[in-house]
Amino acid sequence: MSNNQELNDIHHQVINTEGIQQEQISSPPLDLSVNTTRSETPNEELPTTLQVSKSEAIVAAAIEAGYEVFLDQYADAFAWLPVAEPEPHHECLKIGTSDFQFQLLKLRERHSKETPKPGTLKEASKTLKLLAIRNGRKELANRVTYVDGKILIDQADQAGRAIEVDKTDWKVTSLQQPRFIRYKHQMSLPIPSQGGDWRVLFNLLNLEQESERLLVLVWLLSTFHAGIQSPMLLLAGPQGSAKTTISRRLRGLTDPSVTAVLGDTEVQNLFQTFHSHAVPCFENVAQFNRKTADMFCRAVTGTGVERRKLFTDSDQVLYQFRRSIIINGIGIPSHRPDFLERCIIVRCKRVESFQLLKTLDQDFEEMRPQLFGSLLTLLSKTLSTLESTPVATEFRMADFAHFGRAVARAIGSRDEDFDLAYRMNIAEQTTNLLDNSLVATLLAMLVAKGSLPWDGTATKLLVDLTNLAKTTNFLGAKAKLPANARWLASELDELAPSLLKRGIVISRGNRTNEKRIWIVDKAPSPPPAYLDKLK
Repeated sequence: MSNNQELNDIHHQVINTEGIQQEQISSPPLDLSVNTTRSETPNEELPTTLQVSKSEAIVAAAIEAGYEVFLDQYADAFAWLPVAEPEPHHECLKIGTSDFQFQLLKLRERHSKETPKPGTLKEASKTLKLLAIRNGRKELANRVTYVDGKILIDQADQAGRAIEVDKTDWKVTSLQQPRFIRYKHQMSLPIPSQGGDWRVLFNLLNLEQESERLLVLVWLLSTFHAGIQSPMLLLAGPQGSAKTTISRRLRGLTDPSVTAVLGDTEVQNLFQTFHSHAVPCFENVAQFNRKTADMFCRAVTGTGVERRKLFTDSDQVLYQFRRSIIINGIGIPSHRPDFLERCIIVRCKRVESFQLLKTLDQDFEEMRPQLFGSLLTLLSKTLSTLESTPVATEFRMADFAHFGRAVARAIGSRDEDFDLAYRMNIAEQTTNLLDNSLVATLLAMLVAKGSLPWDGTATKLLVDLTNLAKTTNFLGAKAKLPANARWLASELDELAPSLLKRGIVISRGNRTNEKRIWIVDKAPSPPPAYLDKLK
């Protein structure tokens, strides 16, 4: 369909804003260059001319300029449009935003010296949204996407560039079609260069153990792969342990942002934060309640959230995300099993001598292009070994573990090196969970007393645990125990996998119409030897 035919269709769909001056152009065919006299016979039947508003003229100019309008996966209207500065490229802008209207303003000023009113630009945006509905949907990603076996990383710079990584190498390229949505907080990644060494990264991070370095490297590379579920990277340690500095460095290599670290305000509006930040980093986190911890778990696995746009209507706002997340704080913000199972816990020690942050930042910025390039090279090698790498079936986050084994091979290590590092980290999660659960502590004492197996209802077990807490002088133990048998049963289900690693079996016995039996016993085999290394 020609541009003039498009405009003819648009004319019958648009309701002109009251008070907007009309332009007359001859039809057919439509020609935006003819006179702009106002019609004097608005109530008479239209003659051989069409009344076309200034907003329609802007729409026609946009189509003529090559604007491609469409809906994203959430049914929001976008435009893929040519931009001349700082060098010719295309940008993907949400229709109706100030950035998009600014582009319409510049487009109109090229055709007319008269500056259109804001209402005119809004009307033009409405019309383009109608066209977007007719043109179907395209999926847009935040910072990274995975297409046809290739990783695409949004450079987020003013030249509209992206980085393409495959099994052979990586390259910087110009996007030929809309792939990404950008947010105002995002900053550009450095232009990667050859000749760097990814090992330099750990000269900038306060990480001593080789196992932790390997896990952080795997996590860092996994943030670029949209097909991999990345666990939360949890940096825990006392004041002065460079947790924030590590967080900023890692985010500067994955998803640079004006708001590099986020606080309590963003935690209160998590679904929107996760939607707009590809690698959100939460600083000085203290404690998560059950609802917040659950939202973090959902963000790791991948989830969608639905909200009403306004309280006065039924329009929906949809959010969908799967994110790589950084959290730092003095302690562990949640000891819920499902939260810990989705974490990599890194213990940071207090720095012995401090340096000027300005100097450290300058050194990092100078290293960033080559360091980023070396990480991309390592990512390419990882992709080349991924298919031939055996899958690790013992880990819940199997995709991440498989990817971690491939990274280990890419750097010249063994599959077992990653397995051991990840296994020990999970063991620390078990330790954190059990050490912070009074029920787990009392169950261990119950098993140590003998007379096994213990069996009975959850109500009977709660009574026995309460009595045991009293006899062992646990201060305030009653307040920390579940309030009733139903909550105890729920906690037993959560604790059972972790207790098994400590040699304690929690199982359900035969259920009758009147009661449900629980069994507490000692495991037939001793706990894994690597647990001893955590003591």
